[in-house]
Amino acid sequence: MQHSLAFERDVAIAMRDGLELRSNVYRPSTSGTYPVLMTVGPYGKDIHFRDFNPKAYAEIAEHGPYMNWETPNPDWWVAQGYVVIRVDQRGIGASPGRLDPFSRQEAEDFYDAIEWTAEQPWSNGKIGLHGISYYAVSQWHVAALQPPHLAAILPWEGLVDVYRDVARHGGIFNNGFVVTWYHHVVRVQHGSDGSLSEKERAANRADVIANFKEHILDDDYYHSRVPDLSRITVPVFSVGNWGGVGLHLRGDIEGYLRAASSHKWLRIGV
Repeated sequence: MQHSLAFERDVAIAMRDGLELRSNVYRPSTSGTYPVLMTVGPYGKDIHFRDFNPKAYAEIAEHGPYMNWETPNPDWWVAQGYVVIRVDQRGIGASPGRLDPFSRQEAEDFYDAIEWTAEQPWSNGKIGLHGISYYAVSQWHVAALQPPHLAAILPWEGLVDVYRDVARHGGIFNNGFVVTWYHHVVRVQHGSDGSLSEKERAANRADVIANFKEHILDDDYYHSRVPDLSRITVPVFSVGNWGGVGLHLRGDIEGYLRAASSHKWLRIGV
């Protein structure tokens, strides 16, 4: 049975501290309960793929109007009988709060979003995670917290060690990718629509670049941003590619090896 799509924008999800994250919900229009695929990340749920990466979007535009960067395609998944939820993480897009990438706070927010989703009338209580790059990194982090309704994770190209994989390769500060990446993240920080001044936004985000430069060694700053992979027990399908050796490949393999899951798989492509 092919399901038609119902779309809800800016659905509020309450966190344990009272702050509300905003999400887009794509679900079958037919009443019933369905499994859910969820992403939480920093690239803006309302930043259309054609605007984020026009060249890449031109190659896949035929797959549907709701395509977004590195997240599941709602048109395809809803037709198969899934709900797809995209959540702006704390401090990004429509979600207020302090922006602090790779933090424990992010993982706890993801946990709360999963448990909120399990209680919704259209959810069957089984929440799966599926996404690429940062949307894979966040899966390792939240799975280590063991949300009761998390059913499985499918991280595509997801690093696991902030110090070794992204901040300081071989101890040397990564002044190429990291600087460019965080610049793009800050562009979609909550309030960047003019509702907050640059001074207000700067006061409400972690200075990731300065922190990476200041913390030369693998110290407590980085330790607090590394998931305990041994606590991951849900099924895992870790996917990487040999071309990701400069960022994600190590994490794809380490995540697979160190997860305590009874059912886990690793696929490396070219």
